[in-house]
Amino acid sequence: MEFTKNDMAHDMRHRTAIIFAPLCLALVLTAGFTGVDATAQVSIQERFSAALERAESYLNHGQHEEALLLLEKLDRDHPGEPEVHRLLRRAYERSKNYGKLLDLLLAGLSSSDRYAEDVGLIADCWFKLEQVDAAESTLTDLLTPLPAAEDYFDQAARAYLRNGRYQQAVAIYETARTHFGRPRLFSRQLADLYESRREYAKAIMEYFWDLQENPRGLKVVQNKIAAIVRMEEGTTELTAALQEIVAAHPENFHAHRLYAELLIEQGDPEAAWPEYLAADDLSENPSEDILYFIMRCLQDGHYAAARRACGTFLDRYPDHQRAMDVRIYSARALAGLQQADSAVAILRNIAAAFPNLPHKAELYLEIGAMYLDELHEPDSADAFFREAVSLSANREYLFGAAVRLADCMLLRNDLAAADSIYESCERIRLREDQQEIILFKRAETLFYAEAFDSAKQVLDGLTRRFPDGFYVNDAIILGLRIEENREPLDWSLKRFATAAFLEKRRQFDSARLLLWELARDSANSLADDALYELGQLYTELDRPDSAAISYGILTERYPDGFLMPAALTAQGTVYADKLRQPAAAREAYRRVLTEYADSPYLEEARRRLQGLEAPPVEPN
Repeated sequence: MEFTKNDMAHDMRHRTAIIFAPLCLALVLTAGFTGVDATAQVSIQERFSAALERAESYLNHGQHEEALLLLEKLDRDHPGEPEVHRLLRRAYERSKNYGKLLDLLLAGLSSSDRYAEDVGLIADCWFKLEQVDAAESTLTDLLTPLPAAEDYFDQAARAYLRNGRYQQAVAIYETARTHFGRPRLFSRQLADLYESRREYAKAIMEYFWDLQENPRGLKVVQNKIAAIVRMEEGTTELTAALQEIVAAHPENFHAHRLYAELLIEQGDPEAAWPEYLAADDLSENPSEDILYFIMRCLQDGHYAAARRACGTFLDRYPDHQRAMDVRIYSARALAGLQQADSAVAILRNIAAAFPNLPHKAELYLEIGAMYLDELHEPDSADAFFREAVSLSANREYLFGAAVRLADCMLLRNDLAAADSIYESCERIRLREDQQEIILFKRAETLFYAEAFDSAKQVLDGLTRRFPDGFYVNDAIILGLRIEENREPLDWSLKRFATAAFLEKRRQFDSARLLLWELARDSANSLADDALYELGQLYTELDRPDSAAISYGILTERYPDGFLMPAALTAQGTVYADKLRQPAAAREAYRRVLTEYADSPYLEEARRRLQGLEAPPVEPN
């Protein structure tokens, strides 16, 4: 069976296609020869449009049979109308009526302005009808006689891919490369195809070729490399392929950049650094790749590598517009290396050396944060936060400095002053996420002060206003603790509030003793809460083994408790981020998905699990 563009329109069952004039022309002719007035024409058009909308609504709601009845009637009444045929195609496809879809496509093929795409759909129909020879003949005829357009090859390959025939699709793309004399043609399509088949070495080579013509796609390829590394599958194959690319193309920016991305994703900044330097030497935008490396190292906790890269950046680009930022990044790296004193000294020297520095309030905010979060010196932090408040013309910095000033008050056990500042911040015109932060901080402060009814009222307001907010899960947990344990003679809630406040003020030993006292008494209504809080405390102290044990005791002892999904999610995060046990992490997240489908932690568990599994992207 042979098809050409001229005779493809003939039905495979020897039906003759009939091409009708559009509806608007029919209306004009009818008005001209029968005397139908303009009002009647409008009425007909309105009824027709309403029927189309109704048919589309049926399709959108899965009512395929209703849609077909209406559309087939419209096609009889208004033959050849393009909008009717568009919806009929959808209806036949969704109802899997491939025979009628085939007839429809064939009937309109000779006048189609999407000829190659429609031929691909005709082949789809033949495949679905298990007429493989007819499908392959249709696609062969699409490309015969040569020369055919690039789009013809692409549509033919896509038709094979949609029907699971990968080798035929690859063969067509390779044929197109030979035919057009362009060895990199269809690189992105082939890359996606190979990735979907988990042929990572071939995929990365095609992505590399595609980047030579489409360099803006670098971020997409970076994300794909990250996904493969997170899956712990195909990394060896990918590493070897990238090493070969670098060896074959030593003067190519993308070769070094992709290999560097693989190494940084594998957690090896020492091996990645020379590749980022080589990329920087070859880049059309020098400095960007070193900056990216610095930010990735800070994000991933590779502080020594970040510190060294900051020094290199400042040596290479001392007058760069981001030089001041890099000095601040260097200070952050020092803080991460437990050298907060040196970090603060760098930032204070910057502030002293540049008295007219723009955004000085931001710099003071950074210094105050290091005093508070790294050195745990609320008095020193207080002074810088006050300076930041006085200098802040920007509402963002004013809000940030005011909140941190209140945090200092809280850590100095001045609960009333902290609550007063939090309450004042509510009157600033804030973004919704900032409003949520303030509400939660106020609720915590009232809880520490044992003003449980007031804290519960604020928490209820937060959960109503921000049902999908960042703090909503913590707010729900704290609200339930109060609701279920605020009996006048029940001292457990007060002891728990004391322990939580001691933890907030970094008096960890005292907090731990109180929490264990509550956790040991399994009859205590706050025993599971105490175990959960112990897990949080051990995580703060960077004792992940103890944190995992605390969460494990909770999940074994209280399998029906409200905190189960929260504990499993936290346990999964400890396993994934701290203990590097992805299998245990996946098991914890899967339990949330399968056993606690109504939990507010469902989306977090699903997102974390997807990050650990990250299946390859199917080809377009």
